[in-house]
Amino acid sequence: MNNRHKLDLDNNYPLDDIGFKKIVFTLWSGKNIIGIFFILSVAVGVIYSMYAQQWWTSSAEVVLPKFKDYSSLSEKSNKIISIVSDLNSNKEVKSLTNRNDLYDEFLLTFNSYDNKKTFLSKNKLFKEFLKNNNIVGEVETTKAYDLWIKNINAKQIKKDENNYILTIKNITAVDSYNLLTDYINYTQNKNIKDTEYSISQIIKENKITINDVLQKAIFDAKQKLMVMKNENNYALRIAESAGIDQPLSLYKDNSLFSISEGSKALKEKAIILSNFDDYNLIIPEIGSYKYKLKMLNEFKVNDDLRFKSYRFIQNVSYPLVKDAPNKKLIVILCAILGLIFGSFIVLLRSEINK
Repeated sequence: MNNRHKLDLDNNYPLDDIGFKKIVFTLWSGKNIIGIFFILSVAVGVIYSMYAQQWWTSSAEVVLPKFKDYSSLSEKSNKIISIVSDLNSNKEVKSLTNRNDLYDEFLLTFNSYDNKKTFLSKNKLFKEFLKNNNIVGEVETTKAYDLWIKNINAKQIKKDENNYILTIKNITAVDSYNLLTDYINYTQNKNIKDTEYSISQIIKENKITINDVLQKAIFDAKQKLMVMKNENNYALRIAESAGIDQPLSLYKDNSLFSISEGSKALKEKAIILSNFDDYNLIIPEIGSYKYKLKMLNEFKVNDDLRFKSYRFIQNVSYPLVKDAPNKKLIVILCAILGLIFGSFIVLLRSEINK
């Protein structure tokens, strides 16, 4: 019993060895077929890599701007703050010149889907792409937008750092360079226009507020002037009835209608009050309101507002090596697939012929 079991164990290895040798022999016998599949696969890989769509990525590295990059905006905001006394408005204006907020807004706009789509809709290269590929339908056009939009990105280089890399991938090196340059400028101009609008709205709201306060102050001054005229007329009538022409220097009159000035002075006062229109003497704040309103009306938002929300560490560069296709990798993978498929066919044919 033991000898038989030992014999079986001794026969296992030769049988396995024979099976492996048989597979090798079969593959070697079909080497021509394997070679044909290998050559065909390599040829397919070479042809595909030659005609496959090429992609190139242009990049730029940006960080937080320096003060000189947004000094013109800071000057304007400081001027507005000096005119406007509203605390909420001043906070809004100050936030417009915070370099972290400027930088964050630029990156947010850069990565915005709508901003990318609006840019592409006006871009000559994208329009030519649609035309050359006969893309006209809504569905196909949307797919084309999505294809290009996903190739526009701003990504943080290292966590907790302000360095970001801006990239655009396109079908030629020149196109990717031009697209990235144009899109950075487009995004910055969008930030400038948004800032102009924000400042304009702040000025507009404060002009309305100040004008409302001014009109109320003028109304109050007119009311006070009317009261002064009536009080003076009543005092004049009383002084004339009492025969008091001259001022009473030693007489203190605290009554509602004081006659201590005398009828002659009260008559002159009545003449002056009848032609009086300098409300600032009645309510001094009126002059300040008028000055602020005048300054806001003369304030020009978009005459010289130019600033940058970022600073280049590395300017936009031409890509030197294309991202795709990787010709060597494609040919190698096709060669491996050719060998595998050829070997499978040879072994399958051997089994069928048994």
